[in-house]
Amino acid sequence: MDEGPVSTWSIDPDLRTGMRLQQLRRATAEGSWEEVILESEELLDETPDHPEALFLLGEALLEVGDWELARAAYRRRVEVDGGDAASTLGLAISTFHCCDVAEAAELAREAVRLRPDDAESHHVLALALERLPGRQTEATSEFLAAARMEPQRYPLPLVLKHPEWEIAISRALEALAPEVRRFYGRVPFRIEDLPDLAELRSHEPPLSPVVPTMVEGTPDPDLDPAAVATLDELGFPATIRLFARNLCRAGSVDRMVEDLAAALQDEAFDWWGIAPEELQGT
Repeated sequence: MDEGPVSTWSIDPDLRTGMRLQQLRRATAEGSWEEVILESEELLDETPDHPEALFLLGEALLEVGDWELARAAYRRRVEVDGGDAASTLGLAISTFHCCDVAEAAELAREAVRLRPDDAESHHVLALALERLPGRQTEATSEFLAAARMEPQRYPLPLVLKHPEWEIAISRALEALAPEVRRFYGRVPFRIEDLPDLAELRSHEPPLSPVVPTMVEGTPDPDLDPAAVATLDELGFPATIRLFARNLCRAGSVDRMVEDLAAALQDEAFDWWGIAPEELQGT
C-alpha cells in the first residue's frame, strides 16, 4: 500500500527571525523585561550575533539591574560591527554600574562624540568623571551640559545643610512602617559624599556607584527571621551611611525624601531577611 506524502513544511528562517523580532520589539515597548530577556535569548540561540537582539537584551538586563550580564550583551553588540551611539552608551552605563569608572568614562565620551546632543551620554560621562581623581571640573561641565539639554531629567544637584538633612531624614522615617522606624531608632545615621569604589567592588556582584545608602555591619547568619519572637533579636547595623551626592540628584527635596524612604525600607528588610508583606507575620 502506498503511503501518503510526508510533509516537509517549515517556517523560513528569515520569517521566523522576523516574527521573533516583532515579539521582541512589542515586549520592549511594553516594558516586559523578563519577556524581552527570554525572547532575545531564543533569537540569539538561532542567530548568535544578531545586533538588535543583543542590544535589546542589554537594555532589558540593564532595566532589571543585572549590570554584569548587560555589560556582556552590550560588549558583544559593539564587537559585532563597532556599535552605534545607543549600544556604546549602553555599554558605558553597564560598565559604570560594574564600578569600572575609567572605562565607563572612555565609552561615554565616545557616545558623546557619536551623539553630542544626547543628554544621557553627557550625564553618564559626568557620573564617571566625578569619581576619577582630578576630573571634577570636567565632570561639572558635563553635568551642566546634560542639565541644559534636559533639565527635568537631569537636574543640578541639591545642596543641603546639616539641619536640612535632619529634616529630610525625619520626613523619610515618617513615611515608613512603625517597625521600620523603630529599627532606625537604634541605628545612627552618617552622611558621606560618595561610596568608596573598592568597597562597592568587594560585594558580589558589585554594588552600583549610585547606591543611595549602605549599612555597616552584617546580620547574624545563624538567626532565622521566622524563628525569632521580635525583629529586635536580629540585631542592628553599626550605622547607616547616606551618600549625599547620589541622593541629591533627585531634583527636589520631596523626591529625595521619597528616594531615601524607599532605600531605608530596602535596607531594613534586607537586614531582617524578609519581604515587606511578611512584616505582620513576624
